[in-house]
Amino acid sequence: MIGDFLRQLAQQGEMVALSGDYIPAPPTSDCPGDHLFINCHYSRDLLCDGVDAFLSLVRQEAAKVISGVVAKGYTKKAESICYTALILEKGQLAWVYRYNILTGALPNTGPIDVEYLASNAYSEHTEVSTMEALLTNAGAAG
Repeated sequence: MIGDFLRQLAQQGEMVALSGDYIPAPPTSDCPGDHLFINCHYSRDLLCDGVDAFLSLVRQEAAKVISGVVAKGYTKKAESICYTALILEKGQLAWVYRYNILTGALPNTGPIDVEYLASNAYSEHTEVSTMEALLTNAGAAG
């Protein structure tokens, strides 16, 4: 179901892989219920155009993925969506971008674009130092 849909989306973007599942909140959470965690894996090669260009791409793809899961109804049983972008480096996954939005802040219809996500985020975090280190390592390896 959601896994098949995410695999189809991965084939349409710059990502290497895309996966997702519902994870229940811990009993002590301020936001109980199930949360939709989506993990998107990217190649380090995409950093070659710089951190800003990479973050722009990741935000565009996050908007496309979140818009798709809303349109397909996959957010109806989730309290929130956590979208994480990861880069595989030497067998280890490094998270470089994480975006969280409460599903109550999502529109029922209409497009979800980068501007909408930016203005309605519960939280958004970037690991610029991790990306810069990966970019530096790519230059040293090349």
